[in-house]
Amino acid sequence: MNAIAALILKAAKAAYNADRANVYINPIQFDFDIKIRTPLCNAKYWRFVPASDSANSVTTHVTLKAYGRKDEHGIVICDGATGAPDKLTGVKKSAGMHDPGYLDLDFIAAQWKDEPFEPGPNLKRNWFMRVSPTWTREDVRLLMDAMFADSIVKLGGSTVVSRVYYNVVRYAGGIFNALSSRGITLPNKLPLAVIASALLASAGCTSCLQTPDIIKTPYNGPDIQSANSVTNTTPVIQ
Repeated sequence: MNAIAALILKAAKAAYNADRANVYINPIQFDFDIKIRTPLCNAKYWRFVPASDSANSVTTHVTLKAYGRKDEHGIVICDGATGAPDKLTGVKKSAGMHDPGYLDLDFIAAQWKDEPFEPGPNLKRNWFMRVSPTWTREDVRLLMDAMFADSIVKLGGSTVVSRVYYNVVRYAGGIFNALSSRGITLPNKLPLAVIASALLASAGCTSCLQTPDIIKTPYNGPDIQSANSVTNTTPVIQ
């Protein structure tokens, strides 16, 4: 590895570590509705309750539960938008929903694996997803990514920012999951993630992956807070 490449990799690692040092919590549960139909599920951080007339309704009541700094394995639950700015309008609250969604992803996918995939017209599979009559793990990831992107818009964020973040999450997020499942460590996959994110960010505004419209309004987003600014009396679940 030449000196320039080594410096770039070192800077990228430093930026990544600084970004991962951010820790956010959700001190109280947050309830909202989405304009799609999902099966029933009560996971660690998420609860989905379809409308009572679920055969005819495309509404699901969603609860993001309160959470603290780390899960039972010592893993940070939310570090914001990994490798991207958190301070843009709507991003921090939306990332506060998205991160615990990925932690619950496998549990939800297992609960829904035999349930028919009938979300309604507001959630459509991307072209690279496999066709299945039932919910798959990638469908659950699509749902989490869609709520993340639409939340940015519903909170007043730029549609351009939402679309760029959505594209990076849909592609680079899939790469991260695939590499992690094969035991590839951070130093090996970091350059790939940086390159993929840069390419997607530059092309995101014209991408075919449109931001889904699935969150019902009015919508204020969860009360995501920096863990460093929270007192010991804040009622969070650790």
